[in-house]
Amino acid sequence: MRSEVMPLGVVIERRTLDNPWEPFAWTAVAVVPGGGEAGAEWRLLEEDERRQRWYAGTLPLELHRKATDGYLYNLAHDSPRIYVELRDDEEGAHEVVAFAVTACPFEAQSALDSEGSLVEGVPMPDIVRNWVAEFCEAFHVDQPHYKRKRKPWDPRKGGPPPGAERGSGA
Repeated sequence: MRSEVMPLGVVIERRTLDNPWEPFAWTAVAVVPGGGEAGAEWRLLEEDERRQRWYAGTLPLELHRKATDGYLYNLAHDSPRIYVELRDDEEGAHEVVAFAVTACPFEAQSALDSEGSLVEGVPMPDIVRNWVAEFCEAFHVDQPHYKRKRKPWDPRKGGPPPGAERGSGA
């Protein structure tokens, strides 16, 4: 087995802003282990005059045995997170869509490089924390860190010889 999957329901919030250029903001606020049916319609959970909380569907949290370094890094913090990636959905009814969830902060950082993506860390529920910890215990293999060794200078490959001053411009 190379990976394990747990469905997570995603709860997001739409907050009204006092900003003439952006009337509201979307943010992920929670995940629910087990979630509901995949592909289910959004459901309004609660509402007041400044915010609305929506159940935005169920996404798979997939753990990969090669990513245990990231999971362990996340679990080492006082409050581990599940990272929810929201993407723009201008044609949809809610302007955003819950796109992916991950327990790996390194994967979440990579998702931030996607244009139109917003990644929010939400508290990791205890049942998910225990599941991730058990997965890491079963599959984590410490990889030794090797320093790259420099190769000796080869005059045939060009470049200044060792010890030559750089940037003199002369």
